[in-house]
Amino acid sequence: MTLVQRLTPPQLQGRVFAAVEVLITTPQTLSIALGAALITVVGYQVLLTAMAVMFTATAVSVLTRPEQRHRREAACPALLPGRRP
Repeated sequence: MTLVQRLTPPQLQGRVFAAVEVLITTPQTLSIALGAALITVVGYQVLLTAMAVMFTATAVSVLTRPEQRHRREAACPALLPGRRP
């Protein structure tokens, strides 16, 4: 929001802030409505399981990327295999 205020001319800040609020809150509201509808159809256990699967898949995807391995090695070389602290 601070960046929006800095980049927007003073006479347009109200309009720009309103547009940003709509862009942020509309998807959030729609996701709440979709979640409520899904719970009535499939139950919360299925949704929690699906969320856990997606979070795990995302974490594995991010942690197995070569860029992530290089960052970890550079940050803490003592944790590399074959090296003793």
